[in-house]
Amino acid sequence: MSISQWLRILRTGILAVFMFSFGLPEARPQFVKERPFPKREFIGTGEIFAQEALMSGILYLTPKEFSKWEDKFWLHWGSNLKRAYTSPPVWDKDGWVVNYVGHPVQGALFFNSVRSQGAGFWESAAFNVFQTLLWEYGIEAINEQPSINDLITTPLCGIALGELAHQATKRMKRGGFTLGEKILVTIIDPYYVINNGYK
Repeated sequence: MSISQWLRILRTGILAVFMFSFGLPEARPQFVKERPFPKREFIGTGEIFAQEALMSGILYLTPKEFSKWEDKFWLHWGSNLKRAYTSPPVWDKDGWVVNYVGHPVQGALFFNSVRSQGAGFWESAAFNVFQTLLWEYGIEAINEQPSINDLITTPLCGIALGELAHQATKRMKRGGFTLGEKILVTIIDPYYVINNGYK
């Protein structure tokens, strides 16, 4: 399958998620701070920007062999962005830890930044896709070409991991969090803790 066919499939999937994300009926989670749309998206975006600033700083300080980011990217950021928007994404050569652990975890954080505030599943999934595109074509594109595998694993695996963490958090919350559960929730669903505490 060619890159253009993959891009068409990805674009169709993204459009479908956005078109159907806000209208499907579903049970709403009863969290302490269930914020209305679009307030939760603004808060989630602020949380994600702080997370991405931290991640960008860490990635910039890691060896180039790990991050694959060029040194002194600020000297070429304009041409890198132009390339990102005029050339198709590539299959990156990052290690499996980055591509198949880091990006799914990043996607789960995107998802749960709004899910933990009372957003439904499809709204959280759409937010995840939006934040993935923003990361790949806004932040990371300054340093390297957007990645096909990241555009797939971040939203798809992130939605699955995020919803698993969300459901586990809801189940633990029912009887009140024990100390062990507080530690576990902090690890698997940190935005729940940030947005709700341990209530």
